[in-house]
Amino acid sequence: MNIFYIAVKGFLAHTSTWTRSTKLRELNALIIEASNPVNPERRIDVTPEQIAQVCHEANRAYCETTGDLTQLSWNEARDWQRESAIKGVEFALANPNAPASAQHDAWLNDKFAAGWKHGPVKDETKKEHPCCVPYDQLPDEQKVKDYLFKGIVASLRNFVAQPATA
Repeated sequence: MNIFYIAVKGFLAHTSTWTRSTKLRELNALIIEASNPVNPERRIDVTPEQIAQVCHEANRAYCETTGDLTQLSWNEARDWQRESAIKGVEFALANPNAPASAQHDAWLNDKFAAGWKHGPVKDETKKEHPCCVPYDQLPDEQKVKDYLFKGIVASLRNFVAQPATA
């Protein structure tokens, strides 16, 4: 279990007495704080895939705090789940000022393009997912995932390896 997984799980576990809107405001504040430039002398390079892995594991930790123990680790996840997370990171990197609702809309469009539809439970075989609805119809517990995802990408954005210039 890595330190980031523990930190995210701890943060979310200790917010149980906050209202949902306070949780969302707190996560938004973390996104803004995490967007500050980093010291270039201490720069490390990460790939969108590495950021996607962090996002996936944070989502898994968050799901555990809500009682959802069905999420698999990054290494056990299906290819389509990993690809979805990578696409989400690419969207967030390309659209840093997009609201959390746009992050969900991008995910939803990818799901629909792959043949998924709304269903009562996530079912890979039937390609059904309960979150295949417009953002405003998502419960707050699901909206938190988009804020968490965007916050992680924002915090690691300045570490993304840049292509070499000639």
